[in-house]
Amino acid sequence: MKRGMSSTPPQPETPTLTDCKTQVAGKCTLCTNGSYLTMTGICLPADGPGCPPGFIQHGSGTEGKECKECNGQARRRNLQKTEQAAAKCDPCGNGRVSKTNHDGCQNIQDTCDQSQCRSCAKCIKASESHLTGCLDPKDNCTDFNKVWCPGFMDALTKCEGFSLGCYHKLLCNSPKICPSWKAHRCGGKCTPPNSCSFLQTNTSEVHTLPATSNLSVSQILRQRERVSVTNANSLDEALQGKCSG
Repeated sequence: MKRGMSSTPPQPETPTLTDCKTQVAGKCTLCTNGSYLTMTGICLPADGPGCPPGFIQHGSGTEGKECKECNGQARRRNLQKTEQAAAKCDPCGNGRVSKTNHDGCQNIQDTCDQSQCRSCAKCIKASESHLTGCLDPKDNCTDFNKVWCPGFMDALTKCEGFSLGCYHKLLCNSPKICPSWKAHRCGGKCTPPNSCSFLQTNTSEVHTLPATSNLSVSQILRQRERVSVTNANSLDEALQGKCSG
């Protein structure tokens, strides 16, 4: 290289329509030469960096290959280029959903943004009286797998700014929801932390009533009332804290 001349760094391979066999309105609909068709209608070379995050290479032969969206976890980033075609799309784990333009999954609670969370928290708080009426008298919590809570669900359908992510975020951190419901829906993120596991048979202290064998009916009722108040205060803390974190 001559002195004074600047070198140009190698540029990443740019997808073109070179390997396109058929196209409509400037977008390719069928790639050839082993290239992979993307959702935007371009062909990615077979020996290139592979499909974009969130997609896996699908197909065989020299024509008709495509970058297929993975609604789950794309296992391909650690593969060699020659093994890309063998990449798989695995289902997300409990409490997790696919993340746009990413190979991995995310906790469904993470899809709840702050503005949605506050709106959802306000609505759930307003529906609290309906939820209280559905508590299991034994554990003083609700498992929606075992009971249908019509008043609570009806109130939720009328919520503004409601999102599935915020619904899970708030219920996963509510002391009024049983660990048996949280176990498969919270992805390990819940309050108290041990309530994420169904193997944890005991609920948190605010869920559990003292032994009642030697108590009068009036004493039992007063205890249940105190527990309900404690749960309500804990729910308030969960609703306020989880929307700011």
